[in-house]
Amino acid sequence: MKNQVILILALALLSACATPTPTAAPTLVLTALPTPSPTSSVPLATSAKDIVGIWGGLDKDAVIQQFNADGTCQVALVREDLTSQPDFECTFRFEGTRIIFTQEGKPKNLPPCPNRTSVYEIQLLSADRIKFVKIDDVCRGRATSTAQEHKRVR
Repeated sequence: MKNQVILILALALLSACATPTPTAAPTLVLTALPTPSPTSSVPLATSAKDIVGIWGGLDKDAVIQQFNADGTCQVALVREDLTSQPDFECTFRFEGTRIIFTQEGKPKNLPPCPNRTSVYEIQLLSADRIKFVKIDDVCRGRATSTAQEHKRVR
């Protein structure tokens, strides 16, 4: 009986030291999740009718922007210059919830930007408040004056 116990212990020790049989590792499949929109918790503008009017930024470095139903816009540092001599004019179009701006010509009283095109989303906060959220804009000055909350001026 003592020999059987020793034999069982010896077999248990040998089996514990044995090299395990390799098994195939489970395959991890990564699936790209859709990138959530940074503004998904509030309604977003999807057409010119959502933003037509004159809007003034509320932070420092703000500008006054006028959006027209025909997809044109004007930007000025002061409201009085908006229609007669804007700092620059632009066009815009919507692709889903993204608004694509194209700056026309050189700005008069604002620093020039290396890229004339920029992309934003516009949160519709209330009937008289919107917020621009930068998606793609390499122009620091334009992004600073645009990516902020705006109040309807008219």
